[in-house]
Amino acid sequence: MREMTVMIKPASGLCQMACDYCFYHDIAEYGAPANTFMSSKTAQKLIERAKESGAQRVHFAFQGGEPLLWGQEHFDDFFDDVKVAGFDATYAVQTNGLCIDEVYAALFAEHDVLVGVSLDGDRALHDPARKTPDGKGTHERVIRGIELLKKHGVRTRRVTQCSYTATIKSWACRTCSSSPACRPWGRAKAAAMLPRPKHSGNS
Repeated sequence: MREMTVMIKPASGLCQMACDYCFYHDIAEYGAPANTFMSSKTAQKLIERAKESGAQRVHFAFQGGEPLLWGQEHFDDFFDDVKVAGFDATYAVQTNGLCIDEVYAALFAEHDVLVGVSLDGDRALHDPARKTPDGKGTHERVIRGIELLKKHGVRTRRVTQCSYTATIKSWACRTCSSSPACRPWGRAKAAAMLPRPKHSGNS
């Protein structure tokens, strides 16, 4: 079977968080293009091109920035347009979890979307790096989003940033499997652990 993966950044680099290690900090310093949302016209053209490729199955992966800022109506329209186009498709979304509500959770359950949520461990590990622009931690809000996804039966995975200098007890794989704060995951079927780069401003 011929398959194709299409990565989509529907909200470009836009995000409502200000994580210490986000590479968009450096991009912004060196004159990144303006952050914009993908238009409906572009989304439709993308679907057309995917169909024209002749692939028997197309995997659409939404990333960011924060892709859910694109909006629930746009995702709903995208899923419907793919269905009308008439080819086999799968969907995955990588999110910081802050936009997840009942509507998003139900929508992702309806279309069998695999949702990756960024979670760096328990509150003590997560909040210092993954915070809002005004410095507030986001762990509680992320966990609330995960609980909504689980409530609706959405397939989930977590993506975690780990420090090279972390002790074994600080690795999020250990923390998330044992900490009460991270138990909404249960036993994760898939977890990606990425080394946390040290953001150095102008370097």
